[in-house]
Amino acid sequence: MLTASRIFGITINGVRTDAYVPFADMLNHKRPRETTWYYSDSLQGFVIEACEDMKRGLPIHDSYGKKCNSRFFLNYGFINIPNEGNEISLKFSLDKVNDPMFEKKLMLLNNSKINAKYPY
Repeated sequence: MLTASRIFGITINGVRTDAYVPFADMLNHKRPRETTWYYSDSLQGFVIEACEDMKRGLPIHDSYGKKCNSRFFLNYGFINIPNEGNEISLKFSLDKVNDPMFEKKLMLLNNSKINAKYPY
């Protein structure tokens, strides 16, 4: 994971490849992104461009994307607080035979934004 978190996917002369880009991989994460990056065939190098004008002396951030803190921690060694991309997996079961509220619970789950599977 240490090396995979440092790789940039780039295209060089039409060929998609991965590259290590020292110092570019040290930019801190921020959303929305402040920069965009690519490999320039004409410059024969990796380019990071600001999306908007930036004041001299301020830190420059890249976006690592919208991810859950579990992925940020595993892949990059940090978490974001607050993080609108956080997810949690909840597992529960419904008792179809003995629960008098089974149908009501099932209706509420089906009307929610939960992507649920019901093994009963």
